[in-house]
Amino acid sequence: TPHANHGFLFDGHSMVELPTLDGNRSSVVVPNAINDSRQVVGYAWRNGNSEERAFLYENGVIKDLGTLSDPRFDGFGHWSGAHAINNVGHVVGISDASVFLYRDGGMIDLNQAIDKDPGGIWPYISVVRAINDAGQIAGTCYLDGPAGVTIRACLLTPVTSNP
Repeated sequence: TPHANHGFLFDGHSMVELPTLDGNRSSVVVPNAINDSRQVVGYAWRNGNSEERAFLYENGVIKDLGTLSDPRFDGFGHWSGAHAINNVGHVVGISDASVFLYRDGGMIDLNQAIDKDPGGIWPYISVVRAINDAGQIAGTCYLDGPAGVTIRACLLTPVTSNP
């Protein structure tokens, strides 16, 4: 029978329990999203450790996606969680008080990857919840304007630089 703290996939006529990051049945796995290739992402905790980790499950294997390793969190523990995955296998989520895109085996801090105002602060992406197959990411951003700092829905669209 499946463990109460583990996610599962429905595979035709049966449930397949997702493995844990450390192999311990007392660890926790919370899936958030799945794509057409049956890749699953979400949050996981190793037994006895309160630091959450973004994970990617595919082909029977669960992988810790790591963290952004923001130095402001050194000594406090780094954390991450995955919110969505597209059919290309790109993952978006949150880590160390920022948001990330995971692709090609690494995390990109989206707040470092976007153009900012002259002060280098705005916009600030607070949450990312979805990514489509074109790589567009939906979330919420803080913006500074005439009315002060406001929070708005935002759509991040990747651009390709021209040589």
